[in-house]
Amino acid sequence: MKSRRVRATVGSWLDEWLRVYVVPRARDGELAQSTVCSYQGIVRRYLKPSLGAIELRRLTSEHVTALYIEMGTPKAEGGYGVSVRTREFTHAVLRAALGKAVELGRLSVNVVEKGRGVDRPRTRRHVVAALDEHDALGLLAMLAAAEGYGERFYLPALLGLTTGMRRGELLALRWDEVTLPPASEPEAFGMITVSRAWDAAAADGYGARAPIDRYRIRPWPKSGVTRYIDIAPEVVAVLRDARAEHDERRRTAGASWTTHAKRSDGSTLAWGELVISNACGIPWWPDSFTSAWCVWRDSRGLTCRFHDLRATSGSLALAAGVDPEVVRQRLGHHSAAFFLERYAKAMHKAQKRDAGIMGKFASRAAVPCPEVGSEDARNDDGTGP
Repeated sequence: MKSRRVRATVGSWLDEWLRVYVVPRARDGELAQSTVCSYQGIVRRYLKPSLGAIELRRLTSEHVTALYIEMGTPKAEGGYGVSVRTREFTHAVLRAALGKAVELGRLSVNVVEKGRGVDRPRTRRHVVAALDEHDALGLLAMLAAAEGYGERFYLPALLGLTTGMRRGELLALRWDEVTLPPASEPEAFGMITVSRAWDAAAADGYGARAPIDRYRIRPWPKSGVTRYIDIAPEVVAVLRDARAEHDERRRTAGASWTTHAKRSDGSTLAWGELVISNACGIPWWPDSFTSAWCVWRDSRGLTCRFHDLRATSGSLALAAGVDPEVVRQRLGHHSAAFFLERYAKAMHKAQKRDAGIMGKFASRAAVPCPEVGSEDARNDDGTGP
């Protein structure tokens, strides 16, 4: 008697896809570990419970549509009650998993591809939340006069506003990635190399684990491309003072100063000489940084997130008329279309300046011009225009 071949289910394929085609990419440095954790969460919470038992080859667009409806239905009515953004991300994960199955011949069609009957959930792209110049300057002045955590926030806030670096990039920045000109050249520019960032190391038991086990250094920024940011002399001066303070703290700490530590699994996490660290050289972990920022912000009656400083940096530059491509590269956005869409408000200010230039051109065009060859059309030296 012949044994029946067990056909793969959607659930078994999702497990295989994660294990074989997603997790190794994080290990090899192609994907951020936080991205892998997000994929795993989507599969565990939504895709497997609703679609996991269905035979892979029998999955239809109706099955997927029913899942999206269930995800959008409020919890009080028996659904998941999740946002459109979560449904949109779920769609992206499922499309990638089924796309790989098609490539391998496990499926003939990807039912979530465009034109197959599944409407992709779409969120409205919001314009970035940015401070205006007055509020940004007021924030820096407030931090410069603050004590405790507020005082420690001044340098990351200044760098966030002037470079547009992300939180994880700033907190992982080493001094050997900061190029400062000699003090004898007070008008010279410096440069920051953005080549790495903090990344979440695991999803399971995240809150219960120590920071040394929760984080790793990702050897590339979010965009995947190292970028170089010029820094003005005024910022160079602040960094030069910060470097002197760093060196003094290291001398004071002596043997307690550390640039690496052992994890619970025996591996070593090395972070190097950080621009932003505590009195013993230990990192300011991203989750602790954000919590401290929120406490300080709320105590001052403010509402801005730290990430809003990055948005402010881009908005102020665009409003001042800087080339959008230059700003995009400095901020490290991977897509020009995404960048311009997100910074529509700031771009509008720049476009008004452009319209003003065109208006001046039109006003000049409305003035009758002398005929070519006439005396009025010649310059003072007798030459033509």
